[in-house]
Amino acid sequence: MSLLLGAIVDALGGSLEGGLRDTAVLRIAPLETAGPGDISFLSHPRYQQQLAASRAACVIVAPAMREPALARGACIVADNPYVYFARVTQLWRQHHGAAVQPGVHPSAVVDADAVVHPSASVGPLCVVERGAHIGAGTVLKSRVTVGEHCHIGARCIVHPGVVIGADGFGFAPQGGEWVKIEQLGAVRIGDDVEIGANTCIDRGALQDTVIEDGVKLDNLIQIGHNVHIGKHSAMAGCVGVAGSATIGAHCTVGGGAIVLGHLELADNVHISAATVVTRSLTKPGQYTGMFPIDDNARWEKTLPHSNNCTACESASRRWSRLSRQHERKNNSMMDIHAILKQLPHRYPFLLVDKVIELESNTRIKAIKNVTFNEPYFMGHFPGHPVMPGVLILEALAQAAGLLAFDAMGKVPDANNIYYFVGIDGARFKRPVEPGDQLILDITIDRVRGGIWKFKAVARVGEEVACEAELMCTMRSVG
Repeated sequence: MSLLLGAIVDALGGSLEGGLRDTAVLRIAPLETAGPGDISFLSHPRYQQQLAASRAACVIVAPAMREPALARGACIVADNPYVYFARVTQLWRQHHGAAVQPGVHPSAVVDADAVVHPSASVGPLCVVERGAHIGAGTVLKSRVTVGEHCHIGARCIVHPGVVIGADGFGFAPQGGEWVKIEQLGAVRIGDDVEIGANTCIDRGALQDTVIEDGVKLDNLIQIGHNVHIGKHSAMAGCVGVAGSATIGAHCTVGGGAIVLGHLELADNVHISAATVVTRSLTKPGQYTGMFPIDDNARWEKTLPHSNNCTACESASRRWSRLSRQHERKNNSMMDIHAILKQLPHRYPFLLVDKVIELESNTRIKAIKNVTFNEPYFMGHFPGHPVMPGVLILEALAQAAGLLAFDAMGKVPDANNIYYFVGIDGARFKRPVEPGDQLILDITIDRVRGGIWKFKAVARVGEEVACEAELMCTMRSVG
């Protein structure tokens, strides 16, 4: 199998220089391994040393590299050598690859109400469910599943094991159990999309999940329900995009990166590998949220000096939290014995009796049982005892401390104290009296410069007793 250099230039353009049109090309190969019968390419000037040493019959180069290439031998000069190389691979496949045959393989299962274009190809063991649509020239490789009412446009390539239109991950919590939210949307995929092996694209809950024209998805990618990916964006392997995220056009997402749900990425946003996108990105550009691997002890020492300390601290907290979850039988509750290990406060100033919910690094719900025996009732309106508002705020701050200690993977000691450093917007809605059970609900708002900001609400039953924004920080005193 071969192609003539003249045939390549006739089909793809470019200028053949220093070589003969009837030179046969037997193989496409990298510069460093190419032999006398091979064609290769130079994608960047930094590989010029490899160009000089290459034994290739012909090398595709940019105009700026014409002279060094001619000093070595034959070359094809093209404006974009990497794109020209891509076109050469397509030309090679057209001449030497097995042609894709349109039609449905005998082992595939296609519902009678599905629509498959006559020029499309449905491979072995594929399943195309009721109401699905497969566009012109689209190729489904083996074992692809296309769910009910999902639409795939023209000239798409869907590699083995892909699942399009599985149910999105939607459940409503009720009484410690989960109630399934039926996923009533579908998946709409545009034209010229390529989807790598074993990638999953979930159907929408109510609206459709949308993949626009020209999108390229690598292997083992998870696209959650109601995600919208703009035209000509590309994602490398093992990317995860959570539900209802919106990715703009011409974006790239590196391997292993994660985009959290309900976020928006503007057009031309580029995410580095292994980055966790935790906020919307409204301006084009390159974004990175990873840090280099190191010995753990040295990594912890250098962490505070990182230019992206908040992100690193967040990652550190996440790993610490996962470790604690393995050790803890029940992450969602904390009795008084566990609280005493986490807080330095003691009677009569310990104002949290029990933790009933704990979502690590997110929120906490705790209880303070207000009894008539509280020492402050003896002097605070003794004829009509009322819990002082400052102590309600203190109870909220102690619950916030438990949440922060859990997130950081730390406990208080003689060298570190968790200080209450600010209150904003404190409002008192109802008095708290003996016999009330005070429910303390705390959510992390943000962490910046070592200052933790919380949204805090204290309730009695369904009534709000107090709400405020609290600020706290850890300080070394040793």
